Amino acid sequence: MTVPDGTSKRASRTWMVRLIVLTALVFSRSLGNGFVLDDRFQIVDNKYLGDWPFIWKSLLNDSWWFRDPLHLPQGPYYRPLQNVWFALNFHLFGLNPAGWHATMILLHLIVVWLVFKVASQLSGNEWSGFFAAALFALMPVHAQAVVWPAAIGSPLSALFELSAFASYLGWFSGERSTRRLTISIGSFACALLSYDSAIAFPALIAAHAFIFSGNASNAAFDSTVAARMSRAIAATLPYALVAAAYLALRFWILGFGSLQPYPGNDLTAKVIALTIPSAIADYAILLAVPWRSGLAHRLQLVHSVIAPGFYLPFIGLAALSVAAVILLRHHPHWRLYAFCAAWMVIAIGPILSLDVIVPQAAVQDRYLYLSSFGFCLMISDLAICFARESAQRARIAQVGAAAFTILYAATLFHAEPFWRDDISWYGRCVDEAPDLAACHKGLGMARLEQGDVGGARIELEFAAKLAPEDPGTRALMAAIEHRGASR
Repeated sequence: MTVPDGTSKRASRTWMVRLIVLTALVFSRSLGNGFVLDDRFQIVDNKYLGDWPFIWKSLLNDSWWFRDPLHLPQGPYYRPLQNVWFALNFHLFGLNPAGWHATMILLHLIVVWLVFKVASQLSGNEWSGFFAAALFALMPVHAQAVVWPAAIGSPLSALFELSAFASYLGWFSGERSTRRLTISIGSFACALLSYDSAIAFPALIAAHAFIFSGNASNAAFDSTVAARMSRAIAATLPYALVAAAYLALRFWILGFGSLQPYPGNDLTAKVIALTIPSAIADYAILLAVPWRSGLAHRLQLVHSVIAPGFYLPFIGLAALSVAAVILLRHHPHWRLYAFCAAWMVIAIGPILSLDVIVPQAAVQDRYLYLSSFGFCLMISDLAICFARESAQRARIAQVGAAAFTILYAATLFHAEPFWRDDISWYGRCVDEAPDLAACHKGLGMARLEQGDVGGARIELEFAAKLAPEDPGTRALMAAIEHRGASR
């Protein structure tokens, strides 16, 4: 395939169809997976899931209300559309995991098409949109978000946020119809009801309005900073009002206790601030080297500014930012790349509030699902610009694109079975982090559930050595010994 100077809708969309088929084929391996980890209490052991009132109750309660309806709230999350998704899947497929995985794949394919649409709108080039969609579709770091039913919040929210942004871009470009703005705001509201991190979406609108106001190709925009800020505020206001309404609803449902840290998370503001550079660096590495995607990305908490865990990632990120500015400040598409960088930071921003999640699982592949859009668009547009310089560069770009497609698809295909069942998941976790007690404990519990008492004992003994203070591990070992004695 050659990369033409102009955009060819017919050719690029033909390739999009091929990409959709390829993506479906690569992810089809997950159809043989079962339910894993949180799938059990959210789906398998959820005795209310088959009742239609489950949907209504999920709109009026926290996301985990079904664990004990008499003692609410049961969790710090308000994500009713996730529960609606679970209920609809249950009524369609029961507890047959193949159907659940098929709908996750279908959802990802729709998101891939939206990535193509939004990337094409932002870049003004459907080939940039296509290559961004190709990177996004097959990025190995997206395996967790697509093949794990309990991770539905990430792709579901991304679908609504990309839909909202696509409609906003049409409104921003001059088609200022009430219909477009209504669709955009409505989609944003659905994103908020799907996943809490969507609260950052108004900042994406503000960043876009600020960066692209003053574009020389549009005389209606003033280039002064004050005018940019004014337009950014005006563009953001409707979304900010929806976000405020969501927060009010959330507080009404969950109470102001939802502002408290995640249960068991005792991180101080100082530790969070000092650890954030390390977390950002970990996510940057996962984007740049996506075949490092996996299960156990341990985040080392930082307690001092003189700790290597603080100053090394801080210096590295600062140097990377300065280098990007120096290299791209004169590029004709510098506005686009500045917005892509803002997208990556803003979309991952809510997760960097490390007190709202489990500290041991602060860095997770699925958190990059929406954030990676900015990375994919920047890389693809840079590649297109490089290819247009000469026929030789175009051939280099073609070979590079083919190589990355094969590498991404193969790595993704290899990663999907990690979520086949609890034994596969925890077994992989032990391989990646052999000194992590939680992995050995989980594998021991999974083996015990399968009746492998000997294997369970070995893993639990490892866990007890690594974390002797854990009462849960000791209780499981005592249960195993009691079972053996009773025989």
